[in-house]
Amino acid sequence: MAQKQKKADGHRLWSNSIGPVVASVFENAKNGSVWHNVSVSRSYSNGGEPEYTPSFRHQDLMNVRRLLNQAYNVIEERKRELRAASAE
Repeated sequence: MAQKQKKADGHRLWSNSIGPVVASVFENAKNGSVWHNVSVSRSYSNGGEPEYTPSFRHQDLMNVRRLLNQAYNVIEERKRELRAASAE
């Protein structure tokens, strides 16, 4: 079952795609706490507007892995930036 891509809470910190696989990192803040969410989906078309699904084909899995690794690194870098800013 296809899902339309929804706007996540917070703001998009990073987004990248490899082939049809798309990953985004969102940063959220509330009451002095900051947290990050990662969204991963695969785009496809039924001849019209692009649609997105949270399901992946076997051939997509290495790209999912690569994008999740990139997302992890983006979050770790952002956490270092936030720690450095709070130490100042």
